Amino acid sequence: MKTIKLLTLGALLALGACASVGIADISTDKVIVDTNVDNLQMATVEADRGCSLYKRHPVYLSKRIVATGAYTQKYVWLFACMAPGHANVQIDRS
Repeated sequence: MKTIKLLTLGALLALGACASVGIADISTDKVIVDTNVDNLQMATVEADRGCSLYKRHPVYLSKRIVATGAYTQKYVWLFACMAPGHANVQIDRS
């Protein structure tokens, strides 16, 4: 039983270490987020961190897949940083 718990913990740590996300570019009107997994929610959380510096909210615009090697790729997410109440932005903070 102890071995199973250790293997499970090791697998979870390995998966967590593989999922990276970061802001590649930021300005008052846009945020570009790089991830190595196809996960909109994770990219949106990072974009929210970036847009909140300017007291704005992220609005998803596009996603690109960029090959970084023969068998690897990254996802580049583009978000617009919009002021609350503009461009039909609805923020659900529940």
